[in-house]
Formats: sequence, structure tokens, C-alpha cells
Amino acid sequence: MMGAVLRSEVSKVSLKGGISPWHIGCVNIAGSFTLGALTSNPSVTPRQRALLGVGFCGALTTFSTFSVDTVKLLEADRVGAAAGYFALNNAGSIGAAWAGMKLGKRIG
Repeated sequence: MMGAVLRSEVSKVSLKGGISPWHIGCVNIAGSFTLGALTSNPSVTPRQRALLGVGFCGALTTFSTFSVDTVKLLEADRVGAAAGYFALNNAGSIGAAWAGMKLGKRIG
């Protein structure tokens, strides 16, 4: 639940600042990093992984909003923005998960 609340607050701030939909990419990257660190850290228990990974990170990140935002950019003929948004979410999230896993192994 806390992840969903945090994502909602980030969305509110971003929408006021006119930088939507990029905030979803940043949230997805942060969640991917956190999940990567949790899953690779041997000192994190299976229960903690479930609570923080599925619970917090799962509620924080959102593939469905990313998908809809990408389609909206394409429908608005903002192909370059859609491509950048797609790249940010995918490459950024995978890179963040990798970095989080490296950190989790190191601190575990």
C-alpha cells in the first residue's frame, strides 16, 4: 500500500509541474532498483522479500500506466517522445535492476 501512496504523491507533484508522463518512468526505475537490491541480498528473508518486493515495489511500479502513456504519446503524434519514454522505462528499469542486484550482493 505504501508503494501505491508514494506513486500517487509523485504523480500529483509531477502533474502540477507539467512533466507527466515521465514521472512513471522514474518510479519504475526506482522500484526496479529496490527490487533488484532486495532479491539479491542474502540477508533479506523470504518474508521481507515478499513484503517489500511484491508489496512495496509491486504497488510502486506500474507497467499498465507506462503502456497507456506510451500509446497516448503515439496518438498525439509525439513519436520521438514515445520512443524516449519507451527507452527510459525499459532500459532504465533493467539497468536499475542490475545495479540494485549488484548493490544487494555487495551489502548482503
